[in-house]
Amino acid sequence: MGGGSQGISAHRHRTRGFYVDHVLDSVTRAVFFTFFTNGSDDLGDFAHSIYNIEVSITTITVCMFFPFIALGASASAAIERHRTAAERDALTGLLNRRGFLPPSEKEANANALRGSVVVCDIDYFKRVNDTYGHGAGDRVLQGLANEMKRLFEALGRVARYGGEEFAAFLPDASLPETLALAELLRVSFANTWGEEGLEQGVTISCGVSSVRDGETTLDGAIDRADSALYAAKSAGRNKVVADEAQSSKTGTSCYPTVLQAS
Repeated sequence: MGGGSQGISAHRHRTRGFYVDHVLDSVTRAVFFTFFTNGSDDLGDFAHSIYNIEVSITTITVCMFFPFIALGASASAAIERHRTAAERDALTGLLNRRGFLPPSEKEANANALRGSVVVCDIDYFKRVNDTYGHGAGDRVLQGLANEMKRLFEALGRVARYGGEEFAAFLPDASLPETLALAELLRVSFANTWGEEGLEQGVTISCGVSSVRDGETTLDGAIDRADSALYAAKSAGRNKVVADEAQSSKTGTSCYPTVLQAS
């Protein structure tokens, strides 16, 4: 996004430079022909003078190129707006799946792909929509998005991965660190909804996995985090579970349920 904005800014800078050059050219010509040449004051002589021909050509050139310059600037701005819209979720403002994966992998590849992935899913989300309406469901989605921004966005990238599923990639975080952050997210999110009038409460389940040595994409880590998420759901929901193979190395695999899932 930043690259597109810089491109538009550079284009505008070149456009301003184009017009400044022509203004200076016109002023220089006027001064030269007024004070340093012996010319006739007759209008007919001026009409056929080299100066008049050059000014006319310059004016026609500027008029020909101006529409193309303006069109180019508008097209650049439109392309940037559409690219941003294509990579963002309209409801939450987070990246969508398309915007999440390639940049995450590109950033990580600069320092060898490493880090951890969190995949979260809202428990019984359909029941929220059925009981309280889709407006309440939207507020729940936005609430989880805001909590993930608060906890994860300074450390990596956050996305609404699809439906009620969210994901985060933390390039410099270990598995235990990411597991602890996911647990903090689980608790802080669950504590929100009593104040919002959702009497049954809303919880999330999370799966956590790390990128393994030699992996060049996030696909494997996301798949393992998805499996851990499924394990959290199977264990009763409202849990954070780590990838089993990796958690055996760290000695931490699952945070116990603190708030009873409804």
